[in-house]
Amino acid sequence: MAQMAGYLPPYQRAELPEPPPYKFSNVMRIIGPGAILLGLSIGSGEWLLGPAATVKWGLALLWVTTVSVLLQVVLNTEMARYTLYTGEPIVTGFMRTAPGPAFWGWVYSALYFLQVGWPGWAATGGGALAFIYLGRLPGAEEAGLVKALGYSTLFGAAIILLLGRKIERTLEYVNWFFIAWILVYLLVLDIFFVPASKWVEGVVGFFQFGNIPPGADWFLLAAFAGYSGAGGMLNTSITNWLRDKGFGMGAKVGYIP
Repeated sequence: MAQMAGYLPPYQRAELPEPPPYKFSNVMRIIGPGAILLGLSIGSGEWLLGPAATVKWGLALLWVTTVSVLLQVVLNTEMARYTLYTGEPIVTGFMRTAPGPAFWGWVYSALYFLQVGWPGWAATGGGALAFIYLGRLPGAEEAGLVKALGYSTLFGAAIILLLGRKIERTLEYVNWFFIAWILVYLLVLDIFFVPASKWVEGVVGFFQFGNIPPGADWFLLAAFAGYSGAGGMLNTSITNWLRDKGFGMGAKVGYIP
């Protein structure tokens, strides 16, 4: 039946490698794929949707993020277990289910493209770079500059992926830098410019479960929940990096150079 449906070849058997000994260097090594996911997660949800929702209805809505992130922890943990045990990314595992890879390949490609395939982040980055260069918001007459900087950002990201021996390792180094820079910048900004009352309101907001203001935009709230944490297909990506890192049975199958 599996062969008739065009499923993937059957699993092979091998001994599951022993986990690395518990020490600081191995802890940092294990965190690596998570650092990539965190770096990718700090995107449109955090810079656009989150502020849009909280400015409109207040920090009491942060409980939406709490619920969304906790559910993603469960999801990511179970997907990681599959990869550790089989050496396959989770999407490859999905291909083994009915009605087969010909169907799921198109479905998951479309889902991934709809979430992250658009060049919107590069274009937004181009707008930010244009603002830094001009010292003001770019107008219609600077559209060409914004587009050129957007293309530069897009192709610059592609060039980074071509560097290094292993894509996972390259992404890990880049995202460690991004995370450190962003978190330090935001921490300094919040310490010197955000009053203590807003800190308290924010912390309390993470635990005000079920607090939805009247007249709330459910589409914006759904997007806020979906983009809290990684969201969507980005969660499945962590299993590719776990495989490429050589964790569990990933040590038996190699990596993407």
